[in-house]
Amino acid sequence: MHPHISTTTTATTAPSSLAVCFPGSSLQYMGMGSFLRHLPEFRHTWEEALAHLNACDSWMAGLHLQDHFLSLGYPPNHAQILAAPPPPSNSSARPLDHIVFDGSQNELSRCSNAQPAILITSMAYLRTLEIGGKVPLRSMAKVYAGNSSGEYTACRSMELAGLAPLTTQSMRGESNDKGAGTGSGRGATAAQMLALLISDRYQAGLGQKTYDYRELIELVERINARKELDVSVQIASFNSSNQIVLSGARPGVLAACAHLQDLEIANRAADLPYSSPFHSLFMKPAANELKAALDAVRFQVPDRPILITRNCPRSQ
Repeated sequence: MHPHISTTTTATTAPSSLAVCFPGSSLQYMGMGSFLRHLPEFRHTWEEALAHLNACDSWMAGLHLQDHFLSLGYPPNHAQILAAPPPPSNSSARPLDHIVFDGSQNELSRCSNAQPAILITSMAYLRTLEIGGKVPLRSMAKVYAGNSSGEYTACRSMELAGLAPLTTQSMRGESNDKGAGTGSGRGATAAQMLALLISDRYQAGLGQKTYDYRELIELVERINARKELDVSVQIASFNSSNQIVLSGARPGVLAACAHLQDLEIANRAADLPYSSPFHSLFMKPAANELKAALDAVRFQVPDRPILITRNCPRSQ
């Protein structure tokens, strides 16, 4: 929402069709929403959310995550590591609102901070528009959606599970922080995501502006076959006709990038600002942890559709 939106403008004629879409991971920025901090609706949203997050430790303890991982077949030492909280950071003892409004971009960009902060800020915008600006977005909307983790905000805005989406979003962020290493314990290897631009020369050889999916997958799998390094890597996304994204352990991602460049299949690379290997099998432990949390949440049936990226066009 634009910083210059007035919170005193009264809505007149509702549009015939309105969709509300919430932002997700990687869209955080320092001071987001700070221009609305003087408004009671904005402050109340943050106060409510912080109180809820401070009280959710006992709920998370009741999930018995170590037992959950053991039931999935993980070795006891691995299950203990996966069920443990993420490694402490300098921001661990700081309230989340201090990190958003007075911290650093690095602090805020940790998944355990960014994901709940984006949800809270989105809800604060929504409430401020509805109450202060008298714009009844939730009653006007015909459909809800969210970009990535913004789907949790969509569920929260529709009151499908009370404040549970905030709890699970916070837990999701912590799980993703633990996924920042593709191993476990002290031997974990730093994760990396990297975008690769497919070369014009390679595409000219194919006779079309695209790539051979199977060939690229096979070439990346050859990197995984190496035993001398932790070089686990996957193609996380076929973004467009001339771009792919690699995800995995940093040595593997860099090795796959170099290999594709040596073969003149790719000619440019760009690091992506993520601390975890998203959209890859390396996130499976985090997914298992989140499943245990979601299984403990009781959702109501939405009265309007929510678009879900997993099963578009719509989910009800």
